[in-house]
Amino acid sequence: MLWSEPEPNLPNNYGSALCQLHSLERRFLRDPNLKSFYQQSIDADVEKRIVKILHESEIKGTFGKLWYSPHHPVLNPNKPGKVRSVCNAASRFRKGPIALTADIESMFLQVQVPEQDRSTLRFLWRPKVNDPVQVYEYQRHVFGAKSSPKCANDALKRVGIEDEFPIAANAIHNNFYMDDLIKSVETAEEGIEMFNQLQPLLSNHGFELKKCISNNDEVNAVIPECLKSISNTKQVDVEPNAQRLSVLGLQ
Repeated sequence: MLWSEPEPNLPNNYGSALCQLHSLERRFLRDPNLKSFYQQSIDADVEKRIVKILHESEIKGTFGKLWYSPHHPVLNPNKPGKVRSVCNAASRFRKGPIALTADIESMFLQVQVPEQDRSTLRFLWRPKVNDPVQVYEYQRHVFGAKSSPKCANDALKRVGIEDEFPIAANAIHNNFYMDDLIKSVETAEEGIEMFNQLQPLLSNHGFELKKCISNNDEVNAVIPECLKSISNTKQVDVEPNAQRLSVLGLQ
C-alpha cells in the first residue's frame, strides 16, 4: 500500500467502527432484503479468500498500523440483486477499423495486500445482531481506498513484462485505462492474436478478462461466450464530470 510516511500514527478507531456497524444494522432492520444480499457478498469474499475472519490470537498479536474501515453496501441499478461492499478508506481512441474492448473482473480484489499492511484493512461484522462482533480483514486491495488504483495498476503493469506474449504486453502497457481495455487494430487477424495472447496471460496472473466485445464478427467468434459482453456497447468513465462518447460500439 502507499503511505505518506513510513510509520503512520493511526488512532484507535474500534469504537467509531463499532458505532458504524450498529448504524448499518439499524438500516438493515428496515431493509432485510438488502441485509441478505450484503451478507451473501461478504460470505462470497470470505469463500474467495478476499476477506479473512480473524481469530482472537491474530487480533491480539497485531502491532503497528491498525485501522477499522467503515463499510456500506453499494447497489448497481443495472444489476438487480447485486450488492458490493465498499470501504470508505474515454477519449476518442480509434486508429484502426477493428475495435476490441474488455475489462478485468474485480481488478482490485485480485491484487494481494502486503501482509504488514493488512491490519489497516479490517472491519467489523456479524451475521446476526445478537452474534458476537467479529473482526474481518481484507487480504486484497479494496474499493474505496485511495491506494488501490495505483497498486492494482502497478500489479497489472508487471504482468506486461512477459517476453512470451509481446502483443499482449504492449496492450497492457498502452491500451488499459485502469481495468478497461480499449484497443483498435487494422485486421481481424491482429485482433484475434491479441485476444489469444492477452486472455491467457492475464488469467495466469489472476486477472480475468470479462465483458469482451468487438465490432468484428471474426474477432467475436474466438471469444468464449462466458467472456463476452451481454451488451453491444461499453461505457467508460474517464472522469466524474467528463463527457461520455460513443465510439465503435463504445458509449
